[in-house]
Amino acid sequence: MGATLVSISRLTSAGYTALFRGNSCQIFDVKKKQLGEVIISRGLYCVKHPPTSFAAAVSSLKTLTMEELHQQMAHIAPSAIWEMLAKGMVEGVQLDLKHEMMGQCEACEYAKATRKPIGKECEPKWQDKLGDEVHTDLWGPSQVQTPSRKSYYVSFIDDNTRYTCLYLQSAKSDTFESYKTYEAWL
Repeated sequence: MGATLVSISRLTSAGYTALFRGNSCQIFDVKKKQLGEVIISRGLYCVKHPPTSFAAAVSSLKTLTMEELHQQMAHIAPSAIWEMLAKGMVEGVQLDLKHEMMGQCEACEYAKATRKPIGKECEPKWQDKLGDEVHTDLWGPSQVQTPSRKSYYVSFIDDNTRYTCLYLQSAKSDTFESYKTYEAWL
């Protein structure tokens, strides 16, 4: 059977009235004449239709393997599929019992993939003295400027101590001046 969901807000805005009593919803027109009654079905108020040729074609039982059903139901667990079939929550589908077991799903395995942790050790080892090796990064332009109209920053990180200096800049071309200031600090 085909079904149509009823929008109560659309009914009332069109001047109709809906009365909920027990397991039914009665619909009345402006003159308080009852137009119809909708019975609750699986927690929803649905208007039932006799099947049309299209609805009959759609509602015919389709036999699927567990793998096909798993893919069509957004890769949910096979145990959840079994439970839904047992409770009658899935209509129009019959499980192919010859292929009820499912192998590995590549999409599910890929989704579960995680990266390997990054080791704590540094290769090669950190430098022995302050200033032997300095790592730098220039970033910008920022969409939002600082109150002093700076759009870029450059950072200098000492490999030995991990001491970091950050300089705000108005332009990329200020980087060399920032480096000279950092080197003078060393």
